[in-house]
Amino acid sequence: FPSGKYAVNQIMLLIGMCAYNALRAIGQTLLQEQELLPLRVKPGRIRKRLIHVIRYIIQMAGKLVRHSGRLVFKIYDGNEWLPVFRKLHRAFQEL
Repeated sequence: FPSGKYAVNQIMLLIGMCAYNALRAIGQTLLQEQELLPLRVKPGRIRKRLIHVIRYIIQMAGKLVRHSGRLVFKIYDGNEWLPVFRKLHRAFQEL
């Protein structure tokens, strides 16, 4: 990751910061929907729960399919995180 060029390092740091902040916003948005989360953690452990929510959303299996000239992200219907992902998708479409 470190490059001999400071401009490249700066760009990589900015990309990393944007990715971290986006994931953090996603996690915070999902934590507001406690009834949808398939993850159960003891009260008072919000930080640990946020880490788990972000990890499960990142690791959710899916595939991009080109159909009728459109790209479609397909997710298995039996995935327990699918309702959470759909809620998140709707929330960010409204922005």
